[in-house]
Amino acid sequence: MARLGRGDGGSIPPFPMEEREDDMSIWFTSDTHFGHANIIRFQDRPFKDVQEMNEKLIANWNECVMPNDTIYHLGDFSFEKSPQVTAKRLMGRKYLIRGNHDKDRHIELIKREFHGIMDYHSMKVGGRKFVLFHYPIRNWHHCYKGAIHLFGHSHGGTPDYGKSTDIGVDCWDYKPVHIDTVLEYMKNKESISHH
Repeated sequence: MARLGRGDGGSIPPFPMEEREDDMSIWFTSDTHFGHANIIRFQDRPFKDVQEMNEKLIANWNECVMPNDTIYHLGDFSFEKSPQVTAKRLMGRKYLIRGNHDKDRHIELIKREFHGIMDYHSMKVGGRKFVLFHYPIRNWHHCYKGAIHLFGHSHGGTPDYGKSTDIGVDCWDYKPVHIDTVLEYMKNKESISHH
């Protein structure tokens, strides 16, 4: 799997494998599609044009995410020719899980703005396991033990399954989702049986 750092010439910082229990300023989002005019029509997004969409998504992000917060973007970040310009405007320690539209040329332009870029990531927060991937998975690591799987890609077209959900902006009022909201949302969902 690909792992890229910030591109600052130093060592590649790893994705955090375990966040501290007291570090609950963690956010998730996906499928922003910055600069993608057709996504407005494809997903019936409530914006008159791509500029309005971009500005609203950036404003929503920065209203939620503070500079020292951590945010995981689960893919399909941008279609812009210069996505690094948008990335620089977004607050937080940003990590990207690559989506199908996150092409190598875009990754080269944005990698300095992200603390890490990977294809897949799993981590523990407060003893709870999270599996982050752009695509929905039907059977993810520790799904039968209550692990939470967050994904994007389907823009709300894939129903929740066990403790999994689409974390994309089309499903969450065009805003990032705080970990506490995720935990509350998953509280009464059943884990998938092992067999």
